[in-house]
Amino acid sequence: MMRAIILLSLLIWVGGCASKNAVPNDFQINTSTQSIKEPSGLMTAISSGDEVAMKERILAGDSVNAEFEGHTPLRYAISAKQTRMVQILLRAGAQPNWAMQPGQESVLMLVSRLGLNDLVVAFIRSGMALDYADASGRTALTEAAMNGHLTTANVLINAGADVDIVFEGKSLLMHLVEQNSMLLVKPVIEAGADVNYVSNMGESSLSIAREQQLHELDLMLVQAGARL
Repeated sequence: MMRAIILLSLLIWVGGCASKNAVPNDFQINTSTQSIKEPSGLMTAISSGDEVAMKERILAGDSVNAEFEGHTPLRYAISAKQTRMVQILLRAGAQPNWAMQPGQESVLMLVSRLGLNDLVVAFIRSGMALDYADASGRTALTEAAMNGHLTTANVLINAGADVDIVFEGKSLLMHLVEQNSMLLVKPVIEAGADVNYVSNMGESSLSIAREQQLHELDLMLVQAGARL
């Protein structure tokens, strides 16, 4: 029943395709997980932003879960910021993280880094792990915050993302203080970040603020309980 619903939805989307692409009676969406040696026609269509060609390739049987060098059609669509294509792929049965290698950036991290809020919300609602960390220790929240995506960061914080992530030897709060990211420091502190975390180099958020003479952040940290 579910496959029939997905198929019907896809055929409606494909309404814009050329009439020569008749749909066979026994048509089924190819959701098989498989590694391929070169980008598929589906991947090429997505990379070029051609939604009609993308739908044609799905109808032609290209797998929505094919993997080429660690990348799937879904990752191609996300990287190209093609939100509608992402939605089509998900409804067609694309599996967000099936081809992810150990330590590789997750799909949630990718959409967070790009600030694609609608997709961030959709993936959170699907139950995707909020605090998965890649090989460098980064998470979806660090990707959103370090790239200046305030709304995305707040979405993740409100969903319960860990604000005490440590990567590259420093806490997220320390990194944000270094960047003088006032608008991002505030919600991270309010979410309960450890304002007195000390790195292996003996640095803290407050020591960084004072070294860089960031007086407003200095005051904010002190008011939150930071001490040298």
